[in-house]
Amino acid sequence: VGEEGAAGIVVSLGNSRTSALLPERLSTGALIEQLEVHEKRLRFKRLSGTGPKRGWVSLDACRLLPPVKTEEETKEADPRESVEHLQRMNVQVFDMCSGGVPDQDFIELQRSRDKAKTEEERKREALEQEKMLSADEESEAWRKHMAVEEEEAAARRFAVKEKAERQRRFFEEEEQFRQKAEAEAAEVQLQRAAGSTQVIIHVNRMLKITAEIWVEQGTTLRAAKRDLAAVLSKRYSTLKLDLESLRLKCENTGIILENDDTLSGDCVELVVSRRSADGA
Repeated sequence: VGEEGAAGIVVSLGNSRTSALLPERLSTGALIEQLEVHEKRLRFKRLSGTGPKRGWVSLDACRLLPPVKTEEETKEADPRESVEHLQRMNVQVFDMCSGGVPDQDFIELQRSRDKAKTEEERKREALEQEKMLSADEESEAWRKHMAVEEEEAAARRFAVKEKAERQRRFFEEEEQFRQKAEAEAAEVQLQRAAGSTQVIIHVNRMLKITAEIWVEQGTTLRAAKRDLAAVLSKRYSTLKLDLESLRLKCENTGIILENDDTLSGDCVELVVSRRSADGA
């Protein structure tokens, strides 16, 4: 496979052009065995050379070996063509059919070469078998790599989902807050239309304890205190108020109101007097 001078052949995991590419390339000139062809992609098993043991490559990067001649074709072939082919490959050729006596030294040399070649072939085959066994390790490493990528992708999907959920909750809370504000505004309008007075009482500004009650026009401060105690007891079960000693003053004027003073207007804002708070 490949052309001389190339950096190697790109190998993919599947037969699609979008399949993941293996990190290692198939060496130029490697001998491969065709296992399957899909469109213009070939699934191979490497027989020689370096690179992945298995995978898919483009057919454009492959070159078929010349077909092996059958025994009949070999018999019918012109011997001179074989001799010329071997000589072009720098192989020394002897005519053993002319009746000459073969050189014994040449025979021994040829035997030594054949033996060395056989041993080299055995070593190569053993090395190839060892590499074939490592193919399973490569596959396992690749599966682990893909599993890590899948975990990372799942983590990214989870993060996106979490972000979307946080945004959904934020918009939902914002919508609930808006609806609550609109409902409170509508309630204020209804109460004022009915002639009621809104009373806002700041019990403790530091602790942000504030109560809001609605009373009819002309309600006395004593009655407003009872309503205030009812509201606060529901909100703070441990809070105790002494209504008789509780002193309230007007937020705007600073005047301390008496129990028999009446409340009127659209809104009255009161503050618990420090003296009454210290007494409590």
